[in-house]
Amino acid sequence: MKLEQQHIDFENNCKKFIGIKISKVEYAEIAYHLHDNSEPKKWFATKFDNIHTVDFCVFLHTQTNDVIEIYWDDTFFQFGIGVKLNLPSNFSGYQKWDVTNDALWADYINSEIKDISIGWNIITENLKRDIIYPQHVTIEFSNNKKMFLSAAELKSEKDNIVQGFSDNLLICNGENTARKVKMIL
Repeated sequence: MKLEQQHIDFENNCKKFIGIKISKVEYAEIAYHLHDNSEPKKWFATKFDNIHTVDFCVFLHTQTNDVIEIYWDDTFFQFGIGVKLNLPSNFSGYQKWDVTNDALWADYINSEIKDISIGWNIITENLKRDIIYPQHVTIEFSNNKKMFLSAAELKSEKDNIVQGFSDNLLICNGENTARKVKMIL
């Protein structure tokens, strides 16, 4: 796969986060309760202890008061990963949850980002030109632990394999699990 300049720019933008320490993590989810007048509910838990599902984005707050936002995005393809730093987002109709103290994130708080790699996917079927888009992001921290974020979802509670082409994020802190459910290949 041959990356174009826009892909290289995306990777270089992500590399700017290397050396940043994470101090807080939040999820932004669709506020379903606004549609049916129910109580706010956290929807991110899955049947997997180390996988969360988030319908919209993850905020990584840094010790220098910066905010890295990882979200599903349509820059390269309608169901890819987007990453931005300190840029405003429209969150009407969304609710935020502080997951800093959640077991999934416990080993990452106050750790420094050591590396970020992009898992590029390619669509070639019946197209005049290939579409290359960021399917997942792997963030490695200074404690040698990794966090995997993918534009994918588990369609139902029974599913053991994720499906891409989704306006959803999956977050996983175990490489074996991420590979087993096909978040990363």
